[in-house]
Amino acid sequence: MSKISVTRETAIANIKKFFKDATSDSVSVEDIYKAVGRNLAEPHKNRVWLAYKLTSLQDHGLFTRQYTKHKGQQKLVRIALTERGKRALSQPPQAEQQALPGNSDSALHENVREITISSVRRDIETLRQKEPELEITFSIRLKENAQER
Repeated sequence: MSKISVTRETAIANIKKFFKDATSDSVSVEDIYKAVGRNLAEPHKNRVWLAYKLTSLQDHGLFTRQYTKHKGQQKLVRIALTERGKRALSQPPQAEQQALPGNSDSALHENVREITISSVRRDIETLRQKEPELEITFSIRLKENAQER
């Protein structure tokens, strides 16, 4: 069986669904089933579904699993957000971030200046002045196979 994984955006969207009604940084397995509209009368199908879902999300480090011992076996009872998960859920989605003032493509390029050899030299000189304990070298050579402009 091949490894199942989803994008970070998909993982965050799924975790948001799991935690949509949560009042803390952890949520019970039963609350996850309710949050996503699973049929609570089918516990085996729900466990299989959740195991598959959590496996596909685990590589992003957004949550940890919390188990209890039941009849000598571990039983998943909750998932808890990690610090990374808390940060991810507190950030607006990508589309919302782009809609925020100052996040448009034109706004991103407003403060960008053209990079030239002269501007790089000036920046390096400024860096040398700010960091006198560093020996900063800068050289430019024409590539052997380069054509003149």
